[in-house]
Amino acid sequence: MPPADPGPRRPAPPAAGTTRLPPVRAVVCDVDHTLTPKSSVVELSRALAAPIGEVTALYRGYQCGQLTHEETRTRLLELWTRGGLASRITVETVFHQLPIKDDALRLAAALAARGLPLCLITSSAQLYADIMTRRLDAACGYGNGRLLFDTAGNLEDVDFTRDTADLKLLQLAQFTTDHDLEPTEVIAVGNGSNDLLLFDATRRGVLVTTTTSTRHSAHAWATVRHLDEVITLIDTEQ
Repeated sequence: MPPADPGPRRPAPPAAGTTRLPPVRAVVCDVDHTLTPKSSVVELSRALAAPIGEVTALYRGYQCGQLTHEETRTRLLELWTRGGLASRITVETVFHQLPIKDDALRLAAALAARGLPLCLITSSAQLYADIMTRRLDAACGYGNGRLLFDTAGNLEDVDFTRDTADLKLLQLAQFTTDHDLEPTEVIAVGNGSNDLLLFDATRRGVLVTTTTSTRHSAHAWATVRHLDEVITLIDTEQ
């Protein structure tokens, strides 16, 4: 038999004399591989008949500084459009059909039942953030950059930033300002290195463990295998 699920790895209790964090009033979530089992960029590239290996290599070259922003933008646009499939309809269809984890749907419903706003912050495009916000009935969603279409609905340009971690931090600040929250009243849920600044800012970073995310465990306030465990954490922090 498989071992019993141990549940969330709970944070250590505060040391004597330290200030307890305030009750949780909102949740901020990464999207790809946190709320979904697949990558939006990979699935979009697949639908546009773009070679996944070339797209991945392009992203890695950009992140490590081997490629400039303009080189990356130009080459990504060429990869996505050369198959003649890059229309707004195709892109939106991919984003609408991307699977959402069952436990992500349960998390969104549980937050709504408790009156706690859910904010999505993704390093994918703003169009993806907008669609996933509607699909999960979240309070708001922030993305990294834009997909631009011409009057006929064909993809004509892309834009994004390299510093996704810094951008996510700015978007957290915007969300907390708009909703009259302190960062420490927010739980931040994610699985990647670009979520770690959110973990630091909220002091309540919840790492969704995967085969590659466990290396970030030391930065997390708690770790979970399933998003249902996030609700358990919230209820004990009220």
